[in-house]
Amino acid sequence: MNFLLILRALWQRKIFIVYMCLLGAAAALCFRAFGIKNTYTYAADYYITNSELSKLLVDVDTINTDVQMTRSCKILLKSELALDTVGEMLLKKYGEEYLSNYFQIEQGPDGAEVSYEDLYNCISVDSVDDDTAVLEITVNSENPYIAQDIGQFLSFCAPYLIYYYVGSDYISPYENARLYVNEGLPGTKKIIVFGAGAAFILAAGFVAAVFFLSGKYITDPKDVKETSGLIVLGSIPYYKMQDTEKDRIIEV
Repeated sequence: MNFLLILRALWQRKIFIVYMCLLGAAAALCFRAFGIKNTYTYAADYYITNSELSKLLVDVDTINTDVQMTRSCKILLKSELALDTVGEMLLKKYGEEYLSNYFQIEQGPDGAEVSYEDLYNCISVDSVDDDTAVLEITVNSENPYIAQDIGQFLSFCAPYLIYYYVGSDYISPYENARLYVNEGLPGTKKIIVFGAGAAFILAAGFVAAVFFLSGKYITDPKDVKETSGLIVLGSIPYYKMQDTEKDRIIEV
């Protein structure tokens, strides 16, 4: 019975609940548009080995050498030498004023420089499956063009740095570069549905709480009298009696 009473109370306040659902969906949409910034991820894979010939000759020594070389490249490509070069290329293309919206710009001995810490934090260099000669470079940024350019600039510098400091004379793309949008974040439709659903639960809970706390629910004649102030009529008895004098039945 209580469940039916709750449903009735919710139905009576359906306009309020619908309004709250629309308000929750609008709030979720605003949060998605202004509260969550888009994140773009650029990723590219490269095969690193001693020479192009060793790529065809698969043996234990070659694999171990390539894996060790890949680990050295992971450190080299996130060093100040590599990232300072990338920062110079970014400044030449975008300018100091534009880049200041995404990175901290510092003044060095030779002029403006992109913060090494900011570049370091947005770049990830790791080997695929942690034990192969395939190196993956990923860049995260709020600007898709900057993410793509950082990855390409680093990929452009990588063969020269790796050859000079690591000794590898062969580096080639392993897979085509990819650009992801909002990786790991729910889509706009899911956020709107979640906002409307959360608003519905809150609104329904509020209506049910007010309904029970107000004590205006009716379960028996006493509740009718206390709630409406009306007099509750009792049942009218039904009698049968026999008139002995006239020998007939009178129904009252």
